[in-house]
Amino acid sequence: MPRLPSKLLCLLFTMAIYAVGFFSAVHMMQSNNDETDLRSRAPVTSTTTRRSSSIDTPSLSPPIPPSVPPDSESSFIAALPYPSPSCSPIENASDVEVTLVSIASMDRISSLSTFCSTWSGPMSLAFYTSLPPPEVLLQIKELAPGCGDADDRIEVTTRAQTREEEDDNSLFPVNELRNLAVEAVKTSHYVYIDFDFHPSSKILETILSPSVSAVLASSYKSALVIPAFERSYLRCSKTIEGLRGWRKKAFKECVSKLEMPTDMESLKDQIKRRMTRIFDSRWTSAPHSSTGYNAWYKQDNGSLRKIECIDSDRYEPYLVVRKCSLLPPYQSSFTGYGKNKASHSLHLRYLSYDLYALGGAFVVHVPHPASGAREGWKERGEGGAHKDKMNRLFHGFKDWLDDKYPNPDKLCNGLRHNDDDMHN
Repeated sequence: MPRLPSKLLCLLFTMAIYAVGFFSAVHMMQSNNDETDLRSRAPVTSTTTRRSSSIDTPSLSPPIPPSVPPDSESSFIAALPYPSPSCSPIENASDVEVTLVSIASMDRISSLSTFCSTWSGPMSLAFYTSLPPPEVLLQIKELAPGCGDADDRIEVTTRAQTREEEDDNSLFPVNELRNLAVEAVKTSHYVYIDFDFHPSSKILETILSPSVSAVLASSYKSALVIPAFERSYLRCSKTIEGLRGWRKKAFKECVSKLEMPTDMESLKDQIKRRMTRIFDSRWTSAPHSSTGYNAWYKQDNGSLRKIECIDSDRYEPYLVVRKCSLLPPYQSSFTGYGKNKASHSLHLRYLSYDLYALGGAFVVHVPHPASGAREGWKERGEGGAHKDKMNRLFHGFKDWLDDKYPNPDKLCNGLRHNDDDMHN
């Protein structure tokens, strides 16, 4: 076979390379067209609308978890979602009556003894259980000493746990339960106190004193602030230190022997001896600093001091408020630990409620192992997704308030908001 000239071989080789490149390009273009066609026909699973800005700046806040829409305004409501009495002034101050409102799970029933021994008025309690209210009342009488008259003065509401909530402490419906308990209130006013707080011995008598009742009767926007403290449990902490199981029995036995302040004399004595302090003051002052504790210590029993302004969006005191048609609810979007009570107090500020620190009345936190929800709040990284979610929800709630109430009472610094809440 005759050999081809070298120039011809080079020409044929070059043409072959170009041919391979051409057909590869055609194939790639066809593949891209097919992929584009498939994408155009695929269903859209989710869309997200974000606020735009003329300047894109990196956010210092953690990203919104995928399950949390950036705007949740549709879930916020302005007033109680059920029929309630008129908010007109109460003609006779003697008609002012107050119900103690609280929520709990069934494993906390024995703690109810504290309420029964210090609160002589009606109570409305919402329990996180599938048991019917009559069964809960029966257990209260059996397991909570001093609550033998539960049938006469305790209104019980229950809310069953869902399957999804069983495996996730962050879904605990804290504000939904609060709304259920408030709905069952039959008196003109209520005071919300968490189950793990011990009221001072004559708190109801102080609230119902003639001068205080007159202020509560005059306007539905008059609310009383009950200062909150916590009992130190340093000598009990050694029984639980370093254990997630918390050796509950040993801890409870130790705590049960702690002396709790019951009146102003014993409270001031324990504060002086560093046995009691302002609630949560070891971590932050924002939730209670606006109360003005130094001024409160000097108040007479039953006296009222108006709180002229609020320091922080995170202010969340324990309050006596009027139950009527214009009262805002607890926003049920807030679940688990964090921002749930602060959102309610913030709503009251936007409605220009008048807050009065009540002299001689207080509540004291009883030490107990941290809940799973609070432990989750402290976690960082992936475990802190709930904290990120609640912080973003709180900011969305602020935006909703700004849109709905354009002229709210300002903070002490003259601003509508401060940003001390994003990472706390």
